[in-house]
Amino acid sequence: MNDVVIQVENLSKQYRLGEVSTGSLHHDINRWWHKVRGLPDPYLSVTGENIRTRKVEKRRRSEDGRGRGRGTTENAEHAEGDEKTLDYRPSTLDSGKIGSVPAGDKKSLKSKVQGLMSDSDYVWALRDINFEVKRGEVLGVIGRNGAGKSTLLKIMSRITAPTTGEVRVKGRIGALLEVGTGFHQDLTGRENIYLNGAVLGMTKAEIAAKLDEIVEFSGCARYIDTPVKRYSSGMVVRLGFAVAAHLEPEILIVDEVLAVGDAEFQKKCIGKMQDVASHGRTVLFVSHNMGAIRSLCTKVCVLTNGGLSWMGDTEEGIQHYLMSCMQEQSRSFKFVGSGKQFVEIDFIRINGHEHSPDLLPSEDIIVDVVFFLRISGRYRFYLSLLTEHGVRLFSHSTDYQDLTDGRKKVTFKLDAYFLRPGKYVLGFGGNEFVAGWFYAADVATLTILKLWSTMNPEGNHGIINYPSKYSVKVVSADEGMEPSVVLAANQNDSI
Repeated sequence: MNDVVIQVENLSKQYRLGEVSTGSLHHDINRWWHKVRGLPDPYLSVTGENIRTRKVEKRRRSEDGRGRGRGTTENAEHAEGDEKTLDYRPSTLDSGKIGSVPAGDKKSLKSKVQGLMSDSDYVWALRDINFEVKRGEVLGVIGRNGAGKSTLLKIMSRITAPTTGEVRVKGRIGALLEVGTGFHQDLTGRENIYLNGAVLGMTKAEIAAKLDEIVEFSGCARYIDTPVKRYSSGMVVRLGFAVAAHLEPEILIVDEVLAVGDAEFQKKCIGKMQDVASHGRTVLFVSHNMGAIRSLCTKVCVLTNGGLSWMGDTEEGIQHYLMSCMQEQSRSFKFVGSGKQFVEIDFIRINGHEHSPDLLPSEDIIVDVVFFLRISGRYRFYLSLLTEHGVRLFSHSTDYQDLTDGRKKVTFKLDAYFLRPGKYVLGFGGNEFVAGWFYAADVATLTILKLWSTMNPEGNHGIINYPSKYSVKVVSADEGMEPSVVLAANQNDSI
């Protein structure tokens, strides 16, 4: 028996910036003309990467009135490449196939339009996504804002179609993507429950059997016969999740709208999703709450600029996501504080490495910070060590000393076996006796590898290894405190 209920193959979604649909009749006709000739979509080859912070220069509207981006369009029209068929076949609900588009000869197209993609009006909201989800799994989808998470869920929910690729699903889908999704604002809560059930293919009797349970879970019993347009956003989310989870879909899709609900309701929702998964149904869950992802999901996919950068173990996926965020922030070395204008970091090296080194537990950790002081004064400096989740373990500082302006270096050292295996973040700061303090967070990262030994035992748990001495005395009840066996050891206890 095949347990795969969601299969995503070469999935991509293209959007044009600043436009509804393609934005011009000229582009639509150009697409149609390529299709009837059996050629690929001409605009797939000039689509830029989905980088939210990158600016796009506006092109002047062409004199013949055919819309923006004539330079891009003309290049696209001539970048036909080999005559490969681009066969888009709209799917039916019965087949479970959401869309199917062979990718065509991308290599030849890419070689002819190289250099156009960075300034293109077209972007890939998703690009070449491939993964599978099995029955009973809970998949967490994480990534930065604009990474493509909501677009992926909308394609799976059949709200929008893919540009290329396909998604195959088995079973009914219950989705909660946005506040108010699937609700008619002029209908009451009770009427919307029946409406959503009918959309899922349930009979009136089946919906009525679940009605009391849905109302109780949502906590909106007093307002169930009130039009939904009178509800607060939190009440809409409560009722929406209750409907999606209790009408027994084989696949439950929940976007990050649960953040609108209060803490008590979020806890109920996570418990309900765990219950849904335990009964053999599949859950896709999008959230920026890493605690909820960690407690609920059996595996994680990480989206970065529209691409799939990680698929696998939940804990490792969360680490991958958090460290990618920290590394991008750490490049700027931005200081805060009243004395921030008096210091500028040149570079930081950890055991001679400038880029996130992987270290053995047996290595001493030597951190060299090279920086410029803009004024002379009486300074002290400190290094902070934090876990990947932002929990500060400790700060280690120097004594005050008189320093002239110019290029300086301070070195910190941590003994071997002090840190347990995992990923860590460094912060650097200090203060000038008169001018004030300064601090830069996330200036560097490091990883302690999993290499177990008697000094770094696998069975110990905790964050750091604390060197200690202890003795164990084994005595019998009638011998008082005289030891019959004494064991002494010097070990690193993990705390």
